[in-house]
Amino acid sequence: MKFPEWLLTCRREDPEINECVRRLFEHMFPALAVGIPEIGVKKFEPLYIKKLALTKGHGAVVISGSFTDILAHGPSNATTSYALLDLKNRIFELGIDIPEILVESEYDLSGKILILPIVGSGEARLRLSNVTTRVRCDLEFPKVNGREIMYLKTMQVEFLVRGMHVYLGNLFNGNKVLGRRGIRFTR
Repeated sequence: MKFPEWLLTCRREDPEINECVRRLFEHMFPALAVGIPEIGVKKFEPLYIKKLALTKGHGAVVISGSFTDILAHGPSNATTSYALLDLKNRIFELGIDIPEILVESEYDLSGKILILPIVGSGEARLRLSNVTTRVRCDLEFPKVNGREIMYLKTMQVEFLVRGMHVYLGNLFNGNKVLGRRGIRFTR
């Protein structure tokens, strides 16, 4: 059986299975970026997310709201830092490092920072740098058409962002003094 160029293979009995799986994913990122139509995978560069809701904080800093029609550029530049495939315990983990993600979206937020009320909606632009992602999956191995397949039962994704620049236009709902040029947050 001939495998497509974008798909490397790993054998269960390989003593270096984790390194093989790490290379497999890193090798696949460029193909995922442009899409793999033969298996129904749409391009993920730019990555489109319809809506992302958030609620964060308590006390002096509270923010809630959402970002919509999100376009993220940069995920295809990812590298894999590690992979762990534990077949006995049915666990898969993957570490992914992304140098920079540029995000464009619309936003709608409300909250407060200290005594300053934060409210607004409009254009949002974010530049996230040095993003580390950890993906953890619980696996199942059902038989389909007489062949055992790997099925992702659950998936958890954690992100650590080491640098962030945020622009939120119209943050103070048109207040000319507070929102003249939007607001910029830098970390």
